[in-house]
Amino acid sequence: VEKDEKKGTSIFVDLAEKGHWGSRGVCHECGYDPYEKSIEKAVECYRKGVEEGDEVSLYNLGYCFHNGRGVDKNEKKAASLFHRAAEKGYPEAINSLGYCYDIGRGVEVDKKKAVQLYSQAADKG
Repeated sequence: VEKDEKKGTSIFVDLAEKGHWGSRGVCHECGYDPYEKSIEKAVECYRKGVEEGDEVSLYNLGYCFHNGRGVDKNEKKAASLFHRAAEKGYPEAINSLGYCYDIGRGVEVDKKKAVQLYSQAADKG
């Protein structure tokens, strides 16, 4: 599949216009037209999506907490959000949760659990 950045951007914008908070957050985070580039607005959108149980918002807000983007860094909160998104089957969250267990970010190191999660994420593509 060839990379088509314009089409990818338009998909996020279309979903954002339909009320998908995770996509709206991505639009703000990346500054996709017509959305203002603002990590603070992105975090606000992700929080609204989390309230609705959206796995993209759960993962993206977890990523923000993991890296201190627009929020104070909080690895325990990040791992918790990754866990919630992973329970919904979101591959990126499963992989990120595996990483948390692999190196002990926000959770106790558990190499066996990390390998299981990495394998589960790989199976989902």
